[in-house]
Amino acid sequence: MTRTHYILIGIFLIALLTFSAYLPAVNGGFIWDDDLHVSANAHLRTGEGLGKIWFEIGSMPQYYPMTFTSFWIEYHLWGLKTTGYHVDNIILHILNSLLLWLILSRLAVPGAWIVAAVFAVHPVHVESTAWISERKNMLSTFFYLCAFLSYIRYAGLDGIRRKKKDNRRAFYVLSLVLFVCALLSKTVTVSLPASILLVIWWKRGRLARNDILATVPHFVIGIAFGLLTAYMEKHFVGAMGERWDLSVIDRFLVAGRALWFYALKLAIPLKLIFNYPRWVIDSGSPVQYIFPISALAVIAVLWFYRDRIGRGALTGVLFFSGTLVPALGFFDVYPFQYSFVADHFQYLASIGMITLVTAACVSAVVKYGVSSRMWYAAVCLVIVGFWGLTWRQAHVYENIEVLWRRTIEANPSSWMARNNLGILLTNRGDFDEAVDQFNALLAKKPDHANAHFNFGDTLAKQGNYTEAIKHYREAIRLRSDDLSAYINLGNTLKSMGRYEDALDEYRKTIEIDPEFEEGYYNLGLTQMEHGDNEAAVASLLKAVELRPNYAEAYNNLGAVYFKLGRIFEATDSFEHAIGLNPNHVNAHYNLGYLYSRQGKLDIAVRHYRAALRNKPDFASAHYNLGLVLQMQGKNSEAKLHLDEAARLGR
Repeated sequence: MTRTHYILIGIFLIALLTFSAYLPAVNGGFIWDDDLHVSANAHLRTGEGLGKIWFEIGSMPQYYPMTFTSFWIEYHLWGLKTTGYHVDNIILHILNSLLLWLILSRLAVPGAWIVAAVFAVHPVHVESTAWISERKNMLSTFFYLCAFLSYIRYAGLDGIRRKKKDNRRAFYVLSLVLFVCALLSKTVTVSLPASILLVIWWKRGRLARNDILATVPHFVIGIAFGLLTAYMEKHFVGAMGERWDLSVIDRFLVAGRALWFYALKLAIPLKLIFNYPRWVIDSGSPVQYIFPISALAVIAVLWFYRDRIGRGALTGVLFFSGTLVPALGFFDVYPFQYSFVADHFQYLASIGMITLVTAACVSAVVKYGVSSRMWYAAVCLVIVGFWGLTWRQAHVYENIEVLWRRTIEANPSSWMARNNLGILLTNRGDFDEAVDQFNALLAKKPDHANAHFNFGDTLAKQGNYTEAIKHYREAIRLRSDDLSAYINLGNTLKSMGRYEDALDEYRKTIEIDPEFEEGYYNLGLTQMEHGDNEAAVASLLKAVELRPNYAEAYNNLGAVYFKLGRIFEATDSFEHAIGLNPNHVNAHYNLGYLYSRQGKLDIAVRHYRAALRNKPDFASAHYNLGLVLQMQGKNSEAKLHLDEAARLGR
C-alpha cells in the first residue's frame, strides 16, 4: 500500500472510533447552559439577532460571536432538534484530532497518529464534545490548530521543502486571521503565540529576536481579547463575590492542585464527574503547598536535564500547564463557584500531556527494541480501553435528568446538581422528590439563596403557601436585591388572598429598580384583579413604556381598558399584543369577544380561529366561536364547536 492509502485508513479509523464512541450522546437533549446558548437564545431567531451577536457586546454573556454564529446557522437549518448540534460537535472533534495528527507529523513527533487517536477517544473530552454549549471548545480548538499549522509553515518548521516562490507572508497573515477566529470562538486559545514560541524553542533550541517580534501582534490581540473576556466574566456572567475572593496564595494553591488533578485524570480517566467537589483552600495547611511546589519542581528538573533527556518533555509540560493558565484560578471564572476544576477546561491543554507520554513511549519502544507485536497490542489496548470509557461516559449526556442524577450519585455534595434536579422535578410535577432534593441541599448549604428561591417555587406549586413564603423571605434576606424573589413572594401572597401584602412586595421591586418592568406588570395585574382599574392602567402603561415589546402587558392593558368601557384603547392594545406576538392566544380570544359584541362577526371568527390554532383545547374559544357561527347561520359548524366546548368542560 502507498503512503496515501495508509493516511486514508488512518483518517477512517479516527473518524470511526470517534463517532462510534459518541453514539450514546448523538440524540441527547439540551442540558445545563444550553438554554442560554441555544434553546432559549432569541438572538438565533433573526438576522437582527445575528447582528447583535457580533456588534453588541453584552447582548450575550460572553463575546464568542463565531460560536454563536455556528448556533445561528444550525438553528436556521434544523431548529431545536439536538441531533444536528451533537453531530457537528463530533465532526469538529474528529477534525481537531486529524489536524493534531497533521501538525505533529509535520513537526516529526513520534507516534503522531497514536496521539491523535488517543485525543479522539480520551474520556476527559466527553464533556466538551457531548455538551452542546461547549461548541466553544470544539470550534476554538479547530481555528487554533489551523492557525498553528499556518504559522509553522510560515516559520519553516513543517518539514516541507520550500519552493522559490513560496509566499511565507501569506501563511503568517492566515495564521493571524485564524487566531482571531479562535479568540472569537473562545479566548482560552489566547495561549497560541506562547505555544508557537515554545515549539520554535523546542525545534531550534533558541529563540531569535525575529521569532519574538513576529508573535507580538498575536500577543497584543490575545491580551486584548483576554481582558475583554475577564471583564465580561465579572460584570456580565457574574464571577464576583465572596466565592471568588481569593488571595494570591490561595490562587497559587488552587493552580498547583488543579494541575495535578488534570494530569491524573488524563492518566487515569475514571470517576469523571460533570461537577467535581469544590475543595477547601487552606493557606495554613502545609500539605496544600505540596501540589504547587511539586509542579514547579517537575518543571525545574525538566529544565535542568533538558540537554540530557531532550527539550520535548519540558515542551509538553509547559504547553499543558501554560494552556491551562486561564482555568487555574489566576482569573475569576463563573464555574469556580461550583468547583475549581472541570473536564472541559483541559480540552486544548490535554494535547501537551498526551503528546508527551505517547512520544516518550514510542521513543522507548525504538530505543529498547520492544517487540512490534507487543507494542501494537499495547496501543490497541489503550485506545480500545479509552473508547469503552468514552462510550460509557457519553451515556451521561443522554438528557438533563440523567446528567444531574449521575452527578449527584458521584458527588452527593453537588448543590448545583441538586438545585437543578429540584427545578426539573418541580416543572414536571414531581413535588415530593423535588422537596427531598432541596432539603438535602439546604442541609449542606443553608445559605444558598437560589435554593431557597427554587424551594419556595416548589412549595408554592404544591399549594404549601406558608412554607413557600418562609423560603422566599429567606432568599430575600440572603440576597436583598433578588427582584424575582419579591415577585414570586407577591404572587404567593396573592394566591392566599393577601392582595395588599402582594402589592407591597411588587412595590419593593420598583423601589429597588425603578425601571423593572416586571414589577409594574405584576402590580398592574394585581390592581386590576383587585378592582383598582385606573391604577392598573397607569402601572401597565409604565410596564410597556419600559419594555415596548411586552405583549402580555399589552394584552392585560386591553383587558383593563375593556373593563373601563374604553373600547377603542382596548382594541388598540389587543392588536398591539398580536403585532408583537401573532400567536398570542388570549389577545386573539379577547379581540374575538370584543368584535363579536360590536357585531363584526367575520373579524371575530377570524380571531377565535387564530386562538384555537394555537390552543386547540381552549373551551371558551370553541364555545364563543360556536355562538358567533350560529349568528351567521352556520349551524352545522357551530354545533361542532359547541359540542367540543361541552366535551372540554365549558
